[in-house]
Amino acid sequence: MSLGWPGNASVSPRKSWRNDILKPILCLIADRPKAVLSISPQWMNSGDSVTLNCEVKESSTGWRFSWYKTVPYRAGLPSLLDKPYSVEPLSGYGTTEESYTRSPAGPTDTGGYVCKAGRGDPVYYTDYSEPQGTLLDGD
Repeated sequence: MSLGWPGNASVSPRKSWRNDILKPILCLIADRPKAVLSISPQWMNSGDSVTLNCEVKESSTGWRFSWYKTVPYRAGLPSLLDKPYSVEPLSGYGTTEESYTRSPAGPTDTGGYVCKAGRGDPVYYTDYSEPQGTLLDGD
């Protein structure tokens, strides 16, 4: 049995299907790009500005950055599978800026922070960065 289309040669569907089934498929699985967070200063005085900087390693532009403070585990907040804490979004969530500044900083700003970045449609995210912390200088 064969199928024909006007102006085209007849094609055997069975042979065509067999060739499609036997075609090799190449699937590459790559690690996600890494988000790397740095904080300056790590030791602050009350009233100082604290700047978080999130960089995506080995990648190009077009990222939107999200900033989080680490908090004790809490149901309803995002958490990391292998970490004993949750992450709470900061107000600068989803910005195109690689830096986020908290000013003036105070005692509630001490602790750990993480970032991640996403781009594209649908959005492709990096993993969360490793946590970095800042402490209030007790003077």
